[in-house]
Amino acid sequence: MTDTATALDTALVPDVIGKLVYCLAPAKRDITPTTKFISDLAYHSLAMAELGYIVEDLFELDALPYEQTMGLETVQDIVELIQKHLEAGEGSMPTAEQVHLALAPHGGDWPVAG
Repeated sequence: MTDTATALDTALVPDVIGKLVYCLAPAKRDITPTTKFISDLAYHSLAMAELGYIVEDLFELDALPYEQTMGLETVQDIVELIQKHLEAGEGSMPTAEQVHLALAPHGGDWPVAG
């Protein structure tokens, strides 16, 4: 049995973000690092705000400054932003259970047991 209270490895940031972006996307398409929120996935301001709030909560980040978030165009952009904050000691990686709970209301899941 996997210890779900253990934080996920930082190498899983792209996977967590990819799954979250897909679940919240108005248009369901394959997610790659270069997938664009607006032109590829039809994200609108409310969907982007929801994504931002979930990411802040999930990674225990302080509110991300408007200046940082306005330039986010691709999935890779948000992955790099999170990795930058984690490397600076800001926020933390979620547990498998936390990721599962964040995805579940949006039709996604994350394995919590091995």
